[in-house]
Amino acid sequence: ILDSATDPKGNLTSAKFGCLFVNTMVENAALQNAEFKEYTNGHFEDVRKAVIGLIERAKANGSVRADVDAVAAADFIKGSFMAIALLTRDAQDVSAASGYVKMVLAAIRSWRSDAPGNSPSLKTNQRTSLF
Repeated sequence: ILDSATDPKGNLTSAKFGCLFVNTMVENAALQNAEFKEYTNGHFEDVRKAVIGLIERAKANGSVRADVDAVAAADFIKGSFMAIALLTRDAQDVSAASGYVKMVLAAIRSWRSDAPGNSPSLKTNQRTSLF
C-alpha cells in the first residue's frame, strides 16, 4: 500500500484527487463539522485497529519481533498514511513523498524477525538502528 503511494502509474481512477479522508480531515479543520470529524476519525481508527491486529498476528506467527509494540506501530503506520496523503495531496507529483515512503518502509521492515541486525542472540538495545 505504501509503495503504491509513490507509483505515478497507479491505476486507481480516483488517485488524481488524493485521499478523500485526509482531504476531508484537512478541510474540516476550518469547518469544524462534528459529523465529518466523527467520520474521518472513525476511518483512521479502523485503520489503526486493523494494523494492531495484523501486527499481533505477525508477532504470533514469528514474522515480527515479539518486542514490537503493536499499538505504537499502528499509530506510526496510521500517521504515515496521513503524512503521505498530505505530501501528495494534489497527486500530480507523488515524488514529493518518495524519500518519506522509503524511510517508512525501512522502519517497518526493521520490525521483521528476519531483518538484518535482528538476530535472536542480540538484546533489544543492541539491534541495528535505522538512524
